[in-house]
Amino acid sequence: MRDIKPPVAVPDYSLFLFIALVVLALLLAGVIGYFIYKTLQKDPKREVLEKLEALDLSDPKRDAYAVTPLGRQLLVDEQLREKFAVLNARLERYKYKKEVAAVDGETKKQLALFIELVHGRI
Repeated sequence: MRDIKPPVAVPDYSLFLFIALVVLALLLAGVIGYFIYKTLQKDPKREVLEKLEALDLSDPKRDAYAVTPLGRQLLVDEQLREKFAVLNARLERYKYKKEVAAVDGETKKQLALFIELVHGRI
């Protein structure tokens, strides 16, 4: 009877390990979900740029009125502000009149230059 020893407490960490694994899995799922959300979310400036590129200037009056608010949303630095001011001044001749002529080549070049500059900034 002397060989029987009292029971010894064996430390059991399985519950803590399980909780830690669940928390780690939730954090990992959250990080992956966040990155998926950010990649699927469209940049509002990119959407405005796509609308600006879609203008074909076939209706000068309508397109001149459309370029102004779209262009203002894309102004991120001083150089773009200056180019937009030049473009907007060229578009003024197509606004506020009942009948307007077709858009001239220089205005189309200014719009293409503005779009190209915006591409480099956003």
